[in-house]
Amino acid sequence: MNRSRSPFPSTTRPLVLHVVEAYGGGVAAVLTDYINALPEVQHVVLAYRRPGTQIGGDLEERAELIEMPAGKLNQIRAVRRTVQERRPDIIHAHSSFAGGYVRAATPRNGARLVYSPHCYSFERADVPAAARAGFWCLEAALSFRTDSVATVGEWEQLLARRLPRPRDIVIVPHCVQLPALAPNKLNGGPVLTVGRIRPQKDPEFFAAAARDSRILGSTREWRWVGGGDPALERMLRESGVTVTGWQPREAVLRELASAHAYVHTALWEAGNPIAVLEAAAVGLPVVARDIPPIRYAGMERLAATSIELAQRVLELEDEERRHEAVIEASRFVPPDGVKSQARALRKLYGMSPVEDSIDADEQPARFSATR
Repeated sequence: MNRSRSPFPSTTRPLVLHVVEAYGGGVAAVLTDYINALPEVQHVVLAYRRPGTQIGGDLEERAELIEMPAGKLNQIRAVRRTVQERRPDIIHAHSSFAGGYVRAATPRNGARLVYSPHCYSFERADVPAAARAGFWCLEAALSFRTDSVATVGEWEQLLARRLPRPRDIVIVPHCVQLPALAPNKLNGGPVLTVGRIRPQKDPEFFAAAARDSRILGSTREWRWVGGGDPALERMLRESGVTVTGWQPREAVLRELASAHAYVHTALWEAGNPIAVLEAAAVGLPVVARDIPPIRYAGMERLAATSIELAQRVLELEDEERRHEAVIEASRFVPPDGVKSQARALRKLYGMSPVEDSIDADEQPARFSATR
C-alpha cells in the first residue's frame, strides 16, 4: 500500500476520477446522481460508452468528460495515463472491469481507491459455478488494494464483508429525483418493466409470467421498455410481450406514469434497483421476483415462480389491493435520498461531514487524515 497523503488545506477542492468501462443504463444514472450530490469536489469522468449510449447531458454541467477508447489494453493505458496526468485524490472505479483496471493495473500515486461493484460478478447466474468461483477469487485478491467499497444495499454490503479485506464498506443509497408526473390512478395501462434486455434481467421469466397471466384469464398488455439482445427481443415478442426498443428518459417516465403495475424479474441484482425505485416513486405497485437482494431491500410483494408472479399481478385488478400495493411500494423509496447519498459519499471519500443545513456549494471539502 502506498502512504496516505496529508489532509488537504480547506481551500483546496479534491479531485475525484470516476472510471467507467461500460457507461450506460443504471451505472450512468447512479454516476450522474453521485456527481450532483457532491458539487463541492471536482469530478472527472473517464468512460467508455456502450454502443447507442450518449455521454453527456446532465453530467456536462458538473464534470469533465474524457472518452475511453475501445479494447481492454487501450482502456488500461487510458486509465494509467489519466491517473498520471491528473493525479486525482480519489479514484472511484465503477463495476468489475474498471475495478480491475484501477486496482490491479494502475499505480495509485497516493490516491484513495474506491470501488462500486454495481453487482459483483460472482453473483452472475448465467455462467458455470467454476467461473463464479474464479470471479470471487479475483475480487478477494483485489480487495487488498481497495480502500473503500460503495454498496447499494444490505445484500451487497453482506457480500463485501465476506471478502478477506473488507475495509470501509459504505452503503450509498440511490436517490430518486423525478419531474412532476401524473400517475395512472385508474385501473388501466400495461404491466411494465424497464431496462436492457439481457440475461441478468431474465426476460424468459418475464415472458413466462406474461403467458401465465393470459392462462389465468388476463387480457392486460405486458410491456418491456428497452432493448438489447435481438434473440431475447424476438423471444419476448413471440410470447406476446410488447418491446418498445430504446426510449429517451422523458418517454420512459411517461411509460411509467401510464402503467398499471411494475414487474421486476432480474435473476441476480446488486439490490435496490433504480428502475424499481422510480416506479414506486411515480406511484406504481411493484411485484418483484424473490431473490436475496430484493428481499434484503425490504420489497414486500415477491414471487418465486412465473405463475406466482402472474397471480400477484392479477390480484392488482382489485382496486383496494392495488392501493395497498402502492402504499407498500412507496415505503421502498428513501424520503431523504439526496442528503443520505451525499453523507455516504463524503464518508466513502474520507471527507469530513457537512451539516445538512449548510449549502454544500458554499463549503470547502476537507479530507480526514485516515485512509
